[in-house]
Amino acid sequence: MGEITAGMRACLWSRLASRVLLEIGRGPASDADSLYETASSIAWEDQIDPHRTFAVRATVKGSAMTHTKFVALKVKDGIVDRLRAQKGRRPNVDTRRPDLSVSVHLEGDLALFYLDMADEPLHRRGWRSKGGQAPLKETLAAAMLRIGGYDPGLPLCDPMCGSGTLVIEAAQMARRMAPGLNRGFGFERWPGFDEGQRSKWRELREQARDKALPAAPAIIIASDRSAEAIEAAEKNAWHAGVAKDISFDVVDARSLDGLPKGCQLFSNPPYGERLGRRRLQLEGLYRQLGEHWLSHPSLSRIVILSPNKRLTDCLGGKAREHAALTNGPIRCHLLEFGNETP
Repeated sequence: MGEITAGMRACLWSRLASRVLLEIGRGPASDADSLYETASSIAWEDQIDPHRTFAVRATVKGSAMTHTKFVALKVKDGIVDRLRAQKGRRPNVDTRRPDLSVSVHLEGDLALFYLDMADEPLHRRGWRSKGGQAPLKETLAAAMLRIGGYDPGLPLCDPMCGSGTLVIEAAQMARRMAPGLNRGFGFERWPGFDEGQRSKWRELREQARDKALPAAPAIIIASDRSAEAIEAAEKNAWHAGVAKDISFDVVDARSLDGLPKGCQLFSNPPYGERLGRRRLQLEGLYRQLGEHWLSHPSLSRIVILSPNKRLTDCLGGKAREHAALTNGPIRCHLLEFGNETP
């Protein structure tokens, strides 16, 4: 039960992982026939009830087989043939909400088989009711805060908060709230998830509730020029259980007033790839942001995500790069500006 318990704990507490996978087998896969043979040699009857549903997801790296849908199909054939031989019945495939999700990864001539404990990716925390035009994934927002050195003991603001992902992640981090507490996971639907494991899962969830602080130790401020975005952010914060920890307001990011001393600014300003902004308009916006933000007496540091050096140069000042991150298909840089920036 140790591996299952560790996986349950990771599903419950990880803010940065996308998936939690439990390895159940591996073997040769130099071609389609050997992949099928390896897949059909695994005791799927111990994992899959033939009266329930399953799905297969595939990834490949350095393999002669490069088509992930073909790989998934061969593995599916191996699974259903094994179950038909062992149980006299084959399970149905449900790609939308399966009872069990199987992941196969081809690494050269080796196939590795996993059960996906989360099923839906972990960035889906269960609280998002409405997104903005280009919302951050929750895992990316958490990475920005963690790598950027967010201090929960100091005030934080996001003056371009959109649907509120950054401030909600910050509030949950500050309150030590488990990110997976308000959602379900695939392992809860596994046929082999017995009463002992269910009891352990209930215990882990109860321990997570007990660890949460009643309130964030410092104020968190969320603003946006769009009233619609603020409305969506407030609804998301309510679903996430942190609405009382965040102050929301409709304010233009170029005119921040009333910020508490020592406030940390974390934000993901628009950069055009998704929102279709014109380059000159964006450059002008960044210059105006830089003029206001970098001279703001209450801001101790500024951490932003951007893929475009030309835009961040328009902010002025010197930037220290924390890390390279990806926002969907876009490679970005996490940059810090502030009094301590060299």
